[in-house]
Amino acid sequence: MWHHWLGTDSGNSAFYLFYSGLFGVLVVGGSLGLNAYVTARKHNCHQPGCWRVGHLPVDGTPFVVCHRHHPDPPAKETITKRYHLYLGDKPGKG
Repeated sequence: MWHHWLGTDSGNSAFYLFYSGLFGVLVVGGSLGLNAYVTARKHNCHQPGCWRVGHLPVDGTPFVVCHRHHPDPPAKETITKRYHLYLGDKPGKG
């Protein structure tokens, strides 16, 4: 019975159905899960246990943290000012 579920009971060779069935699902599913974890770990806050998106760099370190864990988060006026400086004379923006 387990031969049928594992895909080793028939086919051209002993493990043909296993490699094209269950093995493929495990490999693809595992790689997608690993990619999701690595992407989330790269872009989330570096504070342990925090799953917010980190987009504020901490000076002097390679860490990126969220607005809640940043030691000196920028004020809303500073962000707006930087945004308008970035836009400059671009037509149709801001």
